Amino acid sequence: FRGVKKVHYWAARSTGGEFTPGSEVDELIWLPVPDAMNKLDYAQDRKVLCRFAKHPADTQTVLVVRHGTAGSKAHFSGDDSKRPLDKRGRAQAEALVPQLLA
Repeated sequence: FRGVKKVHYWAARSTGGEFTPGSEVDELIWLPVPDAMNKLDYAQDRKVLCRFAKHPADTQTVLVVRHGTAGSKAHFSGDDSKRPLDKRGRAQAEALVPQLLA
């Protein structure tokens, strides 16, 4: 029995950075649409790419800034911008994950 796999598609531009292979994705490459089309094995994936190519997404940069509570300044002697979140601050940060995944 094969389960149903839910896939989300996003439009993005490469700005550099590093990629670490995982159990689900072992390679990351950025290609022009025609080259990507030649790499796809499944007709459904080609349909998705064709629809995207007809109406390319206008991607923008989004910066998410959220102040979370951090440990006491009195107990931290380093740069304040590097002061770690406390337990409540970590919970606040983790609460953002579902919204960022949407």
